Amino acid sequence: MISKMAVVIISLLSFSAFATDSTTLDFRIKQLQELVDVGPNGGNAEIIDYNVKKFTYKKHVKELLKTIKGNDCKYVPFIGIRELFNVYSSLSIFSNSKQAHDLLEKISIVRGLKGALGYYWSADGGDAENCSTEQVELYFSNGKALIIYFDATT
Repeated sequence: MISKMAVVIISLLSFSAFATDSTTLDFRIKQLQELVDVGPNGGNAEIIDYNVKKFTYKKHVKELLKTIKGNDCKYVPFIGIRELFNVYSSLSIFSNSKQAHDLLEKISIVRGLKGALGYYWSADGGDAENCSTEQVELYFSNGKALIIYFDATT
């Protein structure tokens, strides 16, 4: 009979293989791109390249805050992988996909996810007609980023 600890170790070892194979990580990122909901009005999910060694939150946060500042809509920013998982259920981008959540968790466990940030509409300021947008930026350890913009404005 296999103990729970052995099952955990076997699972982590299989995730380790998952993380070190960049082809597999590329495939998982593509899967995530296909699973996200970009909304009915022209949102998108794009995979881009970035420099892993030069990644810092400072530049990305500055751009993010500039995007959401100074309008009638009240957006809630989130910064960091832990915060992504804390606000996950508030994000429409992933609302219809437990599979996307599970995939993100697996990637995160093996340190395949280097950074995450974004914003979502809080519904406290502005109206749904003009403010139903979200943005999530996921930065992966292989130099790929998935930038997702959700748009449900009318």
